[in-house]
Amino acid sequence: MYQGYTATSKRVPGKKYPVVEVGEMVGTIDPSGFHGKTRMVIDFMSSTTLEYGFTDLALTKEEEFLALKKRQGMDEKDARAAYRSAIVSISPCSYLSVTEKVMTMDDAARKLSISVCRLKSWILNAFPMPEECMRLLFTAVGIWDGKTFRRIPLSPQLKEMLPCYGIGEEDMIHGR
Repeated sequence: MYQGYTATSKRVPGKKYPVVEVGEMVGTIDPSGFHGKTRMVIDFMSSTTLEYGFTDLALTKEEEFLALKKRQGMDEKDARAAYRSAIVSISPCSYLSVTEKVMTMDDAARKLSISVCRLKSWILNAFPMPEECMRLLFTAVGIWDGKTFRRIPLSPQLKEMLPCYGIGEEDMIHGR
């Protein structure tokens, strides 16, 4: 992703060439095109902050989990519900807690005969990284206003840490 800025050049006495003056950022450019910088007004009395870093990373392993459970004879819809319920159980502030109807882990365990501890362990062990790095994923948050979820950009620290574990920024935009 690239950032676009206003720029101009100015003649400076004594220089043989114009000097570039970079102004304010006007937007970003990614493979889908130019996105102008916009201001967002947020009413914090009717909005909430939700996590997406851990959730999006966990969702990258969902298909692998579904394939495993399908081989064990579990219905794909039930396996998906259990997996997403486990994500919300690990991260109660996950955007899945408001954007989807997820069952409680107790209901998933009862209905699907699935071990809650084993499922949570499977998700957490799918990403071999130190605990402090895993905790950093929970700092990737967005704003939920009851209708839409707007992601706040990843922190520089998180952006720097992700490639060390083979995680790309594109893995953090998996969710809906």
